[in-house]
Amino acid sequence: MDSQQSSARPLLAAENSTTNSNSKGLIDRFIRFIISFDLIFLTYTFDSCFDAEREKTKATVKEIVEDTSKSLGMDKNDRKYEWLEWMTWWYLSYLLAPSVFLVEKYKKLVLFFFSLAIVGCVSHTVYCLTQLVPEPRELNTFQRMEHSPMMGIILLACTHFICVTFAYYNLTKIRSATPKLLFPLLYCFFVGKGFMATRMVLSYSSGKMGSALDYFIWQELILTFCHAAGSFLIVPAPDNKKHDDDYATQIRQCIWRILCVDGGKTIVIGIFWLCFRPGFLSLIVDRFPDQTSQIVFALVVHFVLDMIQSFVTFFTVYLGKCGRTLMNGENTKQLPRLLSSTTSAEKKILLMP
Repeated sequence: MDSQQSSARPLLAAENSTTNSNSKGLIDRFIRFIISFDLIFLTYTFDSCFDAEREKTKATVKEIVEDTSKSLGMDKNDRKYEWLEWMTWWYLSYLLAPSVFLVEKYKKLVLFFFSLAIVGCVSHTVYCLTQLVPEPRELNTFQRMEHSPMMGIILLACTHFICVTFAYYNLTKIRSATPKLLFPLLYCFFVGKGFMATRMVLSYSSGKMGSALDYFIWQELILTFCHAAGSFLIVPAPDNKKHDDDYATQIRQCIWRILCVDGGKTIVIGIFWLCFRPGFLSLIVDRFPDQTSQIVFALVVHFVLDMIQSFVTFFTVYLGKCGRTLMNGENTKQLPRLLSSTTSAEKKILLMP
């Protein structure tokens, strides 16, 4: 009896006699799906012929997968979603994994070209700001961008870049002396993208480039602040080492609070949208000399602000862990130790744009 109580509690509840247990069972199945997706991500992303330490990385990832599954009482059948693997393995194995390990190998070169592209776009925008026309006017740039196939390509490229950055950061954690990842890994990203689709409708509902960019800039600043503050204050960081028998509850609470953060900031943005009126930024955009200058400015704004917002979303649980550390009064004792134990690779990724 004692040995049964000390073992990790199964993720799926056995009881099904009451409504509460049925609801709990549905929630647990959803958590199992989320964690299974994370484990699929780890299994395929960090197994590549481009990895100089392939076998060592695979062994570490296998240990993390088994340890996480054991903590949640999940066996191989519980985390087996063939349709999910079929839909994602090709991207994880043939696009994301090579990108991650090539970035690791040629990170200085990647950072150089990335910085060069940003500097080029920003320089062009600064030049256009010196060529503003006297009066604002509508150039129908929004309609041109809306029907351009390049917008879809740019969106996919930016999303891939964010995924590579997130995967690379997790690779630095896997390669560290004490490998440990904070679950859930991908839930924040997909929930954030779901809410983002609603917010994008609000952003471009005006159909005018000046008004849309004016609103979008303020929206992203508000969203980034709200998400960072919400994650820092209320999102917990599940830890299967401290409470091995309660890990499922910790993840359940984490997922629920992340959903609250995303839902809360979307409500805030809805109120802001109702109160928003185009201002100074809208007039500046409408005074750009031509459509090309407006498009370049839009790309710079979207790229920079979307990157910041996406990074904050991806690292939600890490922000929560930092907040818990500070609010528990461990800032003076724990943070210097955490900083000193940070690997050089982790320090580099934190310094990337």
